[in-house]
Amino acid sequence: MGVYTVARSASAENVAGGANERAPLNPLDATAAYGEGGAFRKHEQQQQQLLQQRPLTLPADFSAVVPPRPKSVEQLYIANLAAQTPSQVGTALEPAGVTNFQAFLLVFKSFIGTGILVLPKAFVNGGLLASGLFMAFVALMNTYVMIKLSSVKDYIGEGTLQDIGFRAGGKYVYGWVCLSVVFIQVAAGCMYLIFMGQTLKSVVQQTSNCADWAMDVGTFAFILSLIIVVTPLVWIRQVRHFAIPALIADVLIVVGLAYIFVYANYKISEDGAQDFDLFNPSDFSIYLGTVLFSFEGVCLVLPIKSSMRNPLDYPKVLASVMLCLLVIYVGFSTVNYLAHGKDVETAVILELPQNSTPVLVVQVAYVIAIALTFPLQFFPAVQCLEAFIWPPSLYAGAGGAAQLWKENLFRFCLVCVAAGIAIVGSTNFDHFTALGGALFSMPLLFVFPPLFHYLLMPDLPLSSRVINISIIVLGCCLSVFSTVLTLYDWFFGDADDTNIECTPR
Repeated sequence: MGVYTVARSASAENVAGGANERAPLNPLDATAAYGEGGAFRKHEQQQQQLLQQRPLTLPADFSAVVPPRPKSVEQLYIANLAAQTPSQVGTALEPAGVTNFQAFLLVFKSFIGTGILVLPKAFVNGGLLASGLFMAFVALMNTYVMIKLSSVKDYIGEGTLQDIGFRAGGKYVYGWVCLSVVFIQVAAGCMYLIFMGQTLKSVVQQTSNCADWAMDVGTFAFILSLIIVVTPLVWIRQVRHFAIPALIADVLIVVGLAYIFVYANYKISEDGAQDFDLFNPSDFSIYLGTVLFSFEGVCLVLPIKSSMRNPLDYPKVLASVMLCLLVIYVGFSTVNYLAHGKDVETAVILELPQNSTPVLVVQVAYVIAIALTFPLQFFPAVQCLEAFIWPPSLYAGAGGAAQLWKENLFRFCLVCVAAGIAIVGSTNFDHFTALGGALFSMPLLFVFPPLFHYLLMPDLPLSSRVINISIIVLGCCLSVFSTVLTLYDWFFGDADDTNIECTPR
């Protein structure tokens, strides 16, 4: 069915010999080199250099399962985050890539999002001490499995989680991974719609001075109105067009988080710390899913490593990001928990004084930032689904205007489905977030990486195999435990619909 080739820089050996053509390096041939004696670590650096110097040729039947694209979604997204020019996008895998500091920023950006705004409520559900300890455990395990997954990528030479899944179990595992990516991205998009709907409701109520008509409008109406706003953004094909908007969104998000953090500290200094629980066993299952949803950047971690100038520094870059995320997550959640107490809103931004003009500005800015981020969040899901629905020959305008509008209609329908799910989830925002983390984030974090490391790495010592199996079993158990209890509490517990108070000016 053809050969799928990823461009590499010229081989140093061929340049020295004056050769104009390079012999392809098949990652399947590397098995013998690594299997002999099991000396993976000794050859890791040499293999990494070879993979950077020579073209990588994948099996011929790979294109039958993975339709070729002009650019991978991960490379486009990373190029966008790195503010590269369009001409640099296609060379994201070449040695002259991003520095360690740039890679740090890229990994950090891929993990942090709206999930941080629901973490204070998650700490209420889990308890202050138990939540902090379990979050440290999740950060540690996430670092471990991502480093192991990167070693698999170095060994077989493939750059995305979906590609590694194809090598581990063929088209069925590839489809399983793609489905998980679709679900987690759509669930994150639903979270964005819920957050924007609730925030816009608060803004409208305050700007109308708590008019009766504004108080009667439900969150669902604002979510439906957002379909008109985000659909044209989802129709945009080239992610590079969002380079400047994404930078603006990042600045607005940082300013908003800083404002929330400063206000929480001010409230503690004025009113003192509120009562808190060290451990809350009744709602701890809800906390589990929420904290897992906060670590949702796994799909971009491997491509970011491929874009690094010094890929061997990736483990320490990843560890540094996880440490910073842990400090920010725990500090932000703890301060807001102590400031607002056990009745903190699910989206902590709604705890700000609603009759304040600066707060309204911050809320509107945050909504704009999330709206600009929404198409980037949907981009991987849309491309995965379109790859299975339409053949590659019809992709990227090859099918003409008719095909373009078919894709537009599909994307509009996908946004409508997300809006419908968001309307249902808005009645219990924290449960919805927890369910998304338990069902979709858990496999991407704690099942796929150790499973692929177990299946694809040769001559693993017994200890590594035991660790991999233990992580897989733990991930599956936590997923089932959190999913079942979250669903039970959602349907048989008390509803947690956000009731925004309106204070006339």
